[in-house]
Amino acid sequence: MYLLDHWPAPIIGTSSYLNVVVAVFLGWLILNETVTGRMIVTTGVIFAAVAMVRASKPVDLTRSPDDTTDGT
Repeated sequence: MYLLDHWPAPIIGTSSYLNVVVAVFLGWLILNETVTGRMIVTTGVIFAAVAMVRASKPVDLTRSPDDTTDGT
């Protein structure tokens, strides 16, 4: 709840995707699990998606579609 008060929800939602990447890395590091090419590609896709969410502009949900920005 603390994070929802201080960070936008889309950024908080990306943590569930990053948890998978951390789990794969720790499995490789600690348990000597095999990392396949498919895992590496999907990790890149996850990082790209998280980067796109982080780079996006927040949407102002308080404005209605009828509001104009030119002040007339």
